[in-house]
Amino acid sequence: MSDVRDVIFQSDPFRYAARPGIYCFLDPTVRLGDEPLNSRWTLNLFGDAYYQARKGSRIFCSGTIIGDHDSMGDLLQQMCAVLIRALPHAVGQIGDDQAAYNYLLWENRIANAIYCENSENAVMTLKNAAPKSLVFDGNGAVLNRDGSPTPVLHQYDFHSTLKRKVR
Repeated sequence: MSDVRDVIFQSDPFRYAARPGIYCFLDPTVRLGDEPLNSRWTLNLFGDAYYQARKGSRIFCSGTIIGDHDSMGDLLQQMCAVLIRALPHAVGQIGDDQAAYNYLLWENRIANAIYCENSENAVMTLKNAAPKSLVFDGNGAVLNRDGSPTPVLHQYDFHSTLKRKVR
């Protein structure tokens, strides 16, 4: 599953999906409480007590998720169940899907979750990546730590270096 507005494909992301499960892509730097969006979404769905208990937890981005058919079906059923329980808080809100996704990961409710760091797998989330952290090859492709092109660049439009290149 992928956002569409802020994603660039550089190569095949499925070459990294070697085993069944949900490939969960961590934000490179953000933890719950570091910025207002994830805080607002978590507070909205789960309240202050849960927010305080999870403050400081790493954030997983729901804008890019890779998984096999059965694992994705299970994930989507669980996310829907969380959002249905959170009604009416979730009605009309944008971004609460990320709070539901993080809740499921933080509570270890996703079987076969595979945690993926930036620059080490199929997706690089760029909104909070340090500008100097990007490495390019001679063709301008952004590279993972192993020197291969990162298959999916997510939130490229938040990164000043890439925003200029993509125009």
